[in-house]
Amino acid sequence: MPSGSWLEASPSVASVASDHPSAFLSPRVSSSAGGGLPRQALIDTLRTRVEAVVLRTDPGRSLAPAPIPATGERASACSFSSSAPVAADWTFGSPEIDRFLPWRGLAAGGLHEVKPETPADGPAAQGLAAALLARRLAVASPPARPLLWAMTWRDILETGRPYGPGLLSFGLVPAQILLVEARRDSEVLWALEEGLRSGALAAVAGGVGALGLTAARRLALAAATYKTPCLLVTPARQPGVSVAISRWRVGAAPGSPHALDPALPAGLRFHLTLERCRGREAGRSWVVEWSDATFRFRLAPAVAGRAAAAELPRRRAG
Repeated sequence: MPSGSWLEASPSVASVASDHPSAFLSPRVSSSAGGGLPRQALIDTLRTRVEAVVLRTDPGRSLAPAPIPATGERASACSFSSSAPVAADWTFGSPEIDRFLPWRGLAAGGLHEVKPETPADGPAAQGLAAALLARRLAVASPPARPLLWAMTWRDILETGRPYGPGLLSFGLVPAQILLVEARRDSEVLWALEEGLRSGALAAVAGGVGALGLTAARRLALAAATYKTPCLLVTPARQPGVSVAISRWRVGAAPGSPHALDPALPAGLRFHLTLERCRGREAGRSWVVEWSDATFRFRLAPAVAGRAAAAELPRRRAG
């Protein structure tokens, strides 16, 4: 699976160079090479832009965020109450996978983890995240809400930043993505939490190399409180996030031949394993293919045929 289809090659130094450690939005909010904005100015600019999104998508909404427990505090039961609007369904688009999950898809108000099978499958993990974000954007309400995608410079130099033309093959409009580039994992986590607490985004996603339990709990609580999904892409060999309500292990799978040219792949394929799922037994695996015509997942043809054959005796017995 080629990584260049949705990931741009390592960016030029001028596009990311900054002497300041704070996260910044690219390209609208960025630090010029050789001199960065002060930390507070970057934070204020990010918050101003997020607040503008809130007012544009929901003019009657209050900009005051609900309190998030401080470090060390316990979340009360009321933090997970249903007083906030119920988010729209978020699915893979593959009935076989969606029916297996306890939410008939993915829980919109939760923390979900995506891990590559091996370090070489990092682009596959990024591709799965991009596809799931596209699926979320298609059902988010109100429409036209943006996504927030946060990356460290380390990940950008290793895999590249999201590539606009490639994202279109997932149904993602680059103009709807707020790209945050940060120097540290802690800054990515800060950006993700601020995005969740804004209530203005369809979803947030980010890649982190290390994640402590306290930071993970804060993200999980913010996602549940504001009914906004959070996708975390973590390294293959790092321990899984214990508070994630689902964890997906993803690897690249060989594609089927193209109908017009057998030497070319017909579509992107992923090998998915559900390693963790709250309310469902984990360990189930699928080989799925992404359709850039319908912007949904489907079981790979050979796998789909076997699944249908297995389902037929059960239907006859019923």
